[in-house]
Amino acid sequence: MTEDAGRQPGSENGVALAPELLEILRCPACLGEFAPPTPAELVCTSCGLRYPIRNGVPILLVDEAQPPQDGDVTAPRA
Repeated sequence: MTEDAGRQPGSENGVALAPELLEILRCPACLGEFAPPTPAELVCTSCGLRYPIRNGVPILLVDEAQPPQDGDVTAPRA
């Protein structure tokens, strides 16, 4: 078994975001839900803002969020 095998999505440096936490977290800009996390960010499924995860802690500040990327499947469609 490799070291990464036991990690959950959204984990960084072995620290995972609890599934219970992910169920209640909402985007502070639009109150949308988040897509399953990557190790580096949470992406809002409604507005597409990308919030960083630093040391296993989601930084849910609109000022820290990155705009949606072109071609991002979670970004809203025009």
